[in-house]
Amino acid sequence: MASLSYREKTLYATLVIELAVYIPYFVFHGQNSVGKVAGMIAAIIVLQIVAQAIIAALTRNRLTDERDRLIELRGYRVGYFTFASLMALGLAALWFHAA
Repeated sequence: MASLSYREKTLYATLVIELAVYIPYFVFHGQNSVGKVAGMIAAIIVLQIVAQAIIAALTRNRLTDERDRLIELRGYRVGYFTFASLMALGLAALWFHAA
């Protein structure tokens, strides 16, 4: 079995951490409060920091192949196009609203 890449390790760690926090929250949801939600968010943040630090310390070789870089570039391109389009649409809506 091939070794997992750094990105795959972080995604699996994120999945495990969020399931470990969300499942007990939704299964044992007696009385919802702002304190429970804040505690859940704080737990996710702390566990993510610890998990990412451990993964970064154990994973020395973080080389990405060409496919990862191409996917990332395409993602940035699509994200930039979406952001610019929505910005122009928002400004046009403001301009038409004012007119």
